[in-house]
This record gives sequence, structure tokens and C-alpha cells, in this order.
Amino acid sequence: MYTNTTQAKCKYYARKRGGRITGGDIHFPSEFANAEDFPLVNGDAVVAKIDHEGNIVIMPEPKGAWIWAIAEGGLNFIKDLIKERKVASYHYAMRRTPQQGEYLVFYSNKHLIGRIYVTVGGRKLTSAEKREDPSLKIYNYVMALDGNDFEIFQVPIPIESIQNEISAFKGVEPSRLHSKCRFNPRIDIEDYNKILRIKEKLKE
Repeated sequence: MYTNTTQAKCKYYARKRGGRITGGDIHFPSEFANAEDFPLVNGDAVVAKIDHEGNIVIMPEPKGAWIWAIAEGGLNFIKDLIKERKVASYHYAMRRTPQQGEYLVFYSNKHLIGRIYVTVGGRKLTSAEKREDPSLKIYNYVMALDGNDFEIFQVPIPIESIQNEISAFKGVEPSRLHSKCRFNPRIDIEDYNKILRIKEKLKE
């Protein structure tokens, strides 16, 4: 219970999942006015958050996730993105198109090491984009990731330990599990939530 009765008011606008724009005022205790990433919850589910400019951002329900193999260069990009806490374009080569509302679960060295939100879905780069920026020559696709909605797992999850828990991995020979992960398989929302539960157990 908060004893400070002073209230702060914030005007918000948000696009709901159906595409309609909604908005209004929200009141909350003043000590939250400058709180970083203060979540608004419905039970255990985070349904909205306050961004760094004080705007209320409605969080869409997760649609699913991808096991996303990441090399050192990509990991450095993610670390910088997280440090700067911004949304940024992420270029990649493999033919995969995660969509807005999904998560990437990072895979490295036979472990799941973290997750990040896809805020703009993947698409193929155009020839014009590659001509304008020669550094994009080695990439084929682009999506946008949200450095405000991320997590680096405190305890990395050994992929072998959850093979029987994740439907995408069932029936895969242990010797081929690493190869399976390297090709960035998509998992459904139930498997994604299982990974989050396992992550919490490893923290205990």
C-alpha cells in the first residue's frame, strides 16, 4: 500500500491489436512518475509499461518465439542495444521472419542465454537498400528489436536439459540438437512460457 496520496497524470495513446487507436488519462502514485519501466499488471501478466518519455505503452500478448542462434558480433549488438535502451534495426542473413509480438530466445554455446522483443517484424531487404548501404551486402533480412523489453538470463539454460520439454526438439537426436538450434527454429507460446518457467527455477 502506498501512503503518498499525490497523484501524477499521464496522457496515453496506443494501438490495440485490432489496429484501433485508444487513449485517455491514467493516474498513478507520484513516486512512479520517474520510475524506469514501471509495469502495469493484470494479475501476473504485464499489460502495459511506462516508457522513458512517460508514455503508456500497451504490451501485445506474446504470439510465440524463435530459438535464435547468435554469434559474438550479434551479441555485442544486442548488448549495445540494451545499454542504450532503444529500438533498433537488426540485420541478419538467414531466411526467417519473426513478427511483431514474438520474442527471440538467444542460443549460444549450447545454452539459452536471454530473450528480446520483436517490435517490427522481419522482412527482406530491398536491392535499393543494399546499394545505399554497402555494409548490408552480407545481410538479406531486417527486423527491429526493443532494447527496453529484454532479459539476459541470470543462469543460462543448457539446451540438453530442456529437450524433452520443448515440442520443437522432441525426437531430435542429442547429437543433432545443436544443429537444430543453429537454424533458428520457431517455437509456440506454450514452449516459450515453459522456457521462462525453467529460467525462474534455475534462479532459485
